[in-house]
Amino acid sequence: MAAARPQGPNRRHHTAEEPMDITTRLYLLDLVRQAQQSTAAHAAAVRAAARAAKAATQARDRVDEHARQRPTAQDPEQPDEATGELDQALEEYTDCRGRLQAANRKVTRTFLAARAANRTLGATYAQHARGRARVASRDEVAAGLLDELADVPLALMDAAHAILVQSSAGKDSLVQLHRIATWAKKAGCLHKVVVIHIDLGEESEWPGVRELAQRQAERYGLRFHVLRAEGGLLGLVEKRGMWPDAARRLCTVICTSSHR
Repeated sequence: MAAARPQGPNRRHHTAEEPMDITTRLYLLDLVRQAQQSTAAHAAAVRAAARAAKAATQARDRVDEHARQRPTAQDPEQPDEATGELDQALEEYTDCRGRLQAANRKVTRTFLAARAANRTLGATYAQHARGRARVASRDEVAAGLLDELADVPLALMDAAHAILVQSSAGKDSLVQLHRIATWAKKAGCLHKVVVIHIDLGEESEWPGVRELAQRQAERYGLRFHVLRAEGGLLGLVEKRGMWPDAARRLCTVICTSSHR
Protein backbone atom coordinates (compact mmCIF):
# COMPACT_ATOMS: atom_id res chain seq x y z
CA MET A 1 0.00 0.00 0.00
CA ALA A 2 1.54 3.32 -1.05
CA ALA A 3 0.89 6.45 0.95
CA ALA A 4 1.54 10.10 0.18
CA ARG A 5 5.11 11.20 -0.43
CA PRO A 6 6.36 12.47 2.94
CA GLN A 7 6.76 16.23 3.08
CA GLY A 8 8.86 16.37 6.26
CA PRO A 9 8.14 15.66 9.90
CA ASN A 10 6.23 17.58 12.46
CA ARG A 11 9.00 19.45 14.27
CA ARG A 12 7.52 19.04 17.73
CA HIS A 13 9.35 16.60 19.98
CA HIS A 14 7.42 13.44 20.80
CA THR A 15 7.28 11.37 23.96
CA ALA A 16 5.93 7.94 24.76
CA GLU A 17 2.68 9.60 25.88
CA GLU A 18 2.42 11.64 22.64
CA PRO A 19 2.71 9.33 19.59
CA MET A 20 4.16 10.54 16.33
CA ASP A 21 1.67 11.78 13.77
CA ILE A 22 1.31 10.00 10.44
CA THR A 23 3.35 12.59 8.53
CA THR A 24 6.34 12.06 10.81
CA ARG A 25 6.05 8.26 10.57
CA LEU A 26 5.88 8.38 6.79
CA TYR A 27 8.84 10.74 6.67
CA LEU A 28 10.91 8.38 8.84
CA LEU A 29 9.89 5.40 6.71
CA ASP A 30 11.06 7.28 3.64
CA LEU A 31 14.40 7.90 5.35
CA VAL A 32 14.60 4.17 6.10
CA ARG A 33 13.95 3.45 2.42
CA GLN A 34 16.66 5.88 1.33
CA ALA A 35 19.14 4.42 3.80
CA GLN A 36 18.36 0.87 2.68
CA GLN A 37 18.74 1.78 -0.98
CA SER A 38 22.02 3.58 -0.33
CA THR A 39 23.37 0.64 1.64
CA ALA A 40 22.28 -1.80 -1.05
CA ALA A 41 23.92 0.36 -3.72
CA HIS A 42 27.17 0.32 -1.73
CA ALA A 43 27.03 -3.46 -1.33
CA ALA A 44 26.46 -3.82 -5.07
CA ALA A 45 29.40 -1.50 -5.77
CA VAL A 46 31.64 -3.57 -3.50
CA ARG A 47 30.66 -6.75 -5.35
CA ALA A 48 31.27 -5.08 -8.71
CA ALA A 49 34.69 -3.87 -7.54
CA ALA A 50 35.57 -7.39 -6.44
CA ARG A 51 34.66 -8.72 -9.87
CA ALA A 52 36.69 -5.96 -11.52
CA ALA A 53 39.69 -6.75 -9.30
CA LYS A 54 39.46 -10.44 -10.21
CA ALA A 55 39.27 -9.59 -13.92
CA ALA A 56 42.30 -7.27 -13.60
CA THR A 57 44.29 -9.98 -11.83
CA GLN A 58 43.45 -12.50 -14.52
CA ALA A 59 44.39 -10.01 -17.23
CA ARG A 60 47.71 -9.33 -15.49
CA ASP A 61 48.39 -13.07 -15.32
CA ARG A 62 47.84 -13.32 -19.08
CA VAL A 63 50.29 -10.46 -19.65
CA ASP A 64 52.91 -12.24 -17.54
CA GLU A 65 52.31 -15.52 -19.36
CA HIS A 66 52.73 -13.93 -22.80
CA ALA A 67 55.81 -12.03 -21.61
CA ARG A 68 57.42 -15.29 -20.44
CA GLN A 69 56.64 -17.03 -23.72
CA ARG A 70 57.93 -14.26 -25.97
CA PRO A 71 61.73 -14.76 -25.54
CA THR A 72 61.45 -18.53 -26.14
CA ALA A 73 59.99 -18.25 -29.64
CA GLN A 74 61.99 -20.31 -32.15
CA ASP A 75 60.01 -19.88 -35.35
CA PRO A 76 60.99 -16.66 -37.20
CA GLU A 77 57.31 -15.82 -37.62
CA GLN A 78 56.43 -16.67 -34.03
CA PRO A 79 58.00 -13.60 -32.39
CA ASP A 80 55.65 -11.30 -34.29
CA GLU A 81 52.69 -13.44 -33.25
CA ALA A 82 53.89 -13.52 -29.66
CA THR A 83 54.35 -9.76 -29.70
CA GLY A 84 50.81 -9.30 -31.01
CA GLU A 85 49.40 -11.52 -28.28
CA LEU A 86 51.36 -9.63 -25.64
CA ASP A 87 50.16 -6.28 -26.95
CA GLN A 88 46.57 -7.53 -26.91
CA ALA A 89 46.98 -8.81 -23.35
CA LEU A 90 48.43 -5.47 -22.28
CA GLU A 91 45.50 -3.65 -23.87
CA GLU A 92 43.02 -5.89 -22.05
CA TYR A 93 44.87 -5.35 -18.79
CA THR A 94 44.81 -1.57 -19.24
CA ASP A 95 41.07 -1.74 -19.89
CA CYS A 96 40.52 -3.90 -16.80
CA ARG A 97 42.58 -1.51 -14.69
CA GLY A 98 40.43 1.38 -15.86
CA ARG A 99 37.24 -0.46 -14.95
CA LEU A 100 38.71 -1.38 -11.57
CA GLN A 101 39.59 2.24 -10.81
CA ALA A 102 36.09 3.35 -11.82
CA ALA A 103 34.58 0.60 -9.65
CA ASN A 104 36.69 1.65 -6.65
CA ARG A 105 35.60 5.27 -7.09
CA LYS A 106 31.98 4.11 -7.08
CA VAL A 107 32.61 2.15 -3.89
CA THR A 108 33.82 5.35 -2.25
CA ARG A 109 30.87 7.41 -3.54
CA THR A 110 28.27 4.87 -2.45
CA PHE A 111 29.93 4.46 0.95
CA LEU A 112 29.73 8.18 1.60
CA ALA A 113 26.12 8.30 0.37
CA ALA A 114 25.13 5.35 2.57
CA ARG A 115 26.86 6.83 5.61
CA ALA A 116 25.10 10.16 5.08
CA ALA A 117 21.69 8.51 4.62
CA ASN A 118 22.09 6.38 7.74
CA ARG A 119 23.29 9.33 9.80
CA THR A 120 20.30 11.39 8.68
CA LEU A 121 17.95 8.56 9.62
CA GLY A 122 19.60 8.08 13.01
CA ALA A 123 19.57 11.77 13.90
CA THR A 124 15.98 12.31 12.73
CA TYR A 125 14.68 9.22 14.50
CA ALA A 126 16.45 10.22 17.72
CA GLN A 127 14.86 13.67 17.51
CA HIS A 128 11.31 12.35 17.09
CA ALA A 129 11.50 9.16 19.16
CA ARG A 130 12.37 10.54 22.56
CA GLY A 131 11.00 8.38 25.31
CA ARG A 132 10.91 5.29 23.08
CA ALA A 133 12.93 2.13 23.50
CA ARG A 134 16.29 2.07 21.75
CA VAL A 135 16.45 0.28 18.41
CA ALA A 136 19.45 -1.51 16.96
CA SER A 137 18.78 -1.44 13.22
CA ARG A 138 16.85 0.14 10.37
CA ASP A 139 14.66 -2.96 10.24
CA GLU A 140 13.58 -2.41 13.84
CA VAL A 141 12.79 1.24 13.12
CA ALA A 142 10.72 0.28 10.07
CA ALA A 143 8.96 -2.58 11.87
CA GLY A 144 7.97 -0.33 14.75
CA LEU A 145 6.67 2.43 12.50
CA LEU A 146 4.76 -0.01 10.29
CA ASP A 147 3.17 -1.63 13.34
CA GLU A 148 1.95 1.78 14.48
CA LEU A 149 0.59 2.62 11.04
CA ALA A 150 -1.12 -0.77 10.83
CA ASP A 151 -3.15 0.19 13.90
CA VAL A 152 -4.64 3.21 12.06
CA PRO A 153 -5.32 1.99 8.49
CA LEU A 154 -8.18 4.41 7.86
CA ALA A 155 -6.16 7.44 8.88
CA LEU A 156 -3.25 6.18 6.78
CA MET A 157 -5.47 5.83 3.74
CA ASP A 158 -6.91 9.25 4.26
CA ALA A 159 -3.37 10.69 4.23
CA ALA A 160 -2.44 8.84 1.03
CA HIS A 161 -2.46 10.26 -2.47
CA ALA A 162 -2.73 6.76 -3.94
CA ILE A 163 -2.98 3.21 -2.64
CA LEU A 164 -1.23 0.65 -4.84
CA VAL A 165 -2.09 -3.02 -4.33
CA GLN A 166 0.11 -5.58 -6.09
CA SER A 167 -1.93 -8.68 -6.91
CA SER A 168 -0.98 -12.04 -8.36
CA ALA A 169 -4.65 -13.14 -8.21
CA GLY A 170 -3.81 -15.85 -5.68
CA LYS A 171 -5.45 -16.50 -2.31
CA ASP A 172 -3.15 -14.17 -0.38
CA SER A 173 -3.61 -11.41 -2.94
CA LEU A 174 -7.38 -11.80 -2.78
CA VAL A 175 -7.40 -11.52 1.04
CA GLN A 176 -5.12 -8.48 0.86
CA LEU A 177 -7.32 -6.87 -1.79
CA HIS A 178 -10.48 -7.49 0.22
CA ARG A 179 -9.03 -5.99 3.41
CA ILE A 180 -7.66 -2.90 1.69
CA ALA A 181 -10.83 -2.35 -0.32
CA THR A 182 -12.91 -2.69 2.86
CA TRP A 183 -10.75 -0.18 4.74
CA ALA A 184 -10.69 2.22 1.78
CA LYS A 185 -14.48 2.13 1.49
CA LYS A 186 -14.86 2.92 5.19
CA ALA A 187 -12.39 5.79 4.84
CA GLY A 188 -14.12 7.09 1.70
CA CYS A 189 -10.90 6.51 -0.27
CA LEU A 190 -11.92 3.75 -2.67
CA HIS A 191 -11.06 6.00 -5.61
CA LYS A 192 -7.43 6.07 -4.50
CA VAL A 193 -6.90 2.31 -4.81
CA VAL A 194 -5.16 0.95 -7.91
CA VAL A 195 -4.56 -2.78 -8.37
CA ILE A 196 -1.23 -3.58 -10.04
CA HIS A 197 -0.55 -6.94 -11.68
CA ILE A 198 2.99 -7.85 -12.79
CA ASP A 199 2.82 -9.94 -15.96
CA LEU A 200 5.70 -12.42 -15.68
CA GLY A 201 5.15 -13.92 -19.11
CA GLU A 202 3.53 -17.08 -20.44
CA GLU A 203 6.39 -19.29 -19.26
CA SER A 204 6.00 -18.26 -15.61
CA GLU A 205 2.24 -17.72 -15.13
CA TRP A 206 -0.76 -19.94 -15.40
CA PRO A 207 -3.09 -19.07 -18.30
CA GLY A 208 -5.76 -16.57 -17.31
CA VAL A 209 -3.98 -15.15 -14.25
CA ARG A 210 -4.01 -11.59 -15.55
CA GLU A 211 -7.70 -11.82 -16.43
CA LEU A 212 -8.50 -13.23 -12.99
CA ALA A 213 -6.63 -10.40 -11.25
CA GLN A 214 -8.57 -7.90 -13.35
CA ARG A 215 -11.93 -9.49 -12.48
CA GLN A 216 -11.03 -9.42 -8.79
CA ALA A 217 -10.21 -5.71 -9.01
CA GLU A 218 -13.39 -4.93 -10.93
CA ARG A 219 -15.43 -6.79 -8.34
CA TYR A 220 -14.53 -4.04 -5.85
CA GLY A 221 -14.82 -1.27 -8.43
CA LEU A 222 -11.08 -0.63 -8.46
CA ARG A 223 -8.81 0.56 -11.23
CA PHE A 224 -6.54 -2.10 -12.71
CA HIS A 225 -3.13 -1.73 -14.34
CA VAL A 226 -0.71 -4.29 -15.79
CA LEU A 227 3.08 -3.99 -15.77
CA ARG A 228 5.12 -6.41 -17.86
CA ALA A 229 8.44 -7.70 -16.55
CA GLU A 230 11.12 -7.86 -19.21
CA GLY A 231 12.73 -11.28 -19.23
CA GLY A 232 9.96 -12.83 -17.13
CA LEU A 233 10.30 -14.19 -13.61
CA LEU A 234 13.66 -15.88 -14.14
CA GLY A 235 15.02 -12.70 -15.69
CA LEU A 236 14.00 -10.69 -12.61
CA VAL A 237 15.49 -13.25 -10.24
CA GLU A 238 18.76 -13.40 -12.15
CA LYS A 239 19.01 -9.61 -12.43
CA ARG A 240 18.44 -9.05 -8.72
CA GLY A 241 20.33 -12.13 -7.53
CA MET A 242 17.36 -13.08 -5.35
CA TRP A 243 17.77 -16.83 -5.58
CA PRO A 244 15.49 -18.60 -3.08
CA ASP A 245 16.95 -20.61 -0.23
CA ALA A 246 15.83 -21.90 3.16
CA ALA A 247 15.77 -18.41 4.69
CA ARG A 248 14.69 -16.35 1.69
CA ARG A 249 11.81 -17.35 -0.54
CA LEU A 250 10.15 -15.79 -3.54
CA CYS A 251 6.92 -15.04 -1.70
CA THR A 252 5.55 -11.79 -0.37
CA VAL A 253 4.46 -10.74 3.09
CA ILE A 254 0.80 -9.82 2.88
CA CYS A 255 -1.31 -7.67 5.12
CA THR A 256 -2.36 -10.71 7.17
CA SER A 257 1.19 -10.42 8.62
CA SER A 258 2.04 -14.01 7.70
CA HIS A 259 5.14 -15.45 6.09
CA ARG A 260 5.21 -18.43 3.77
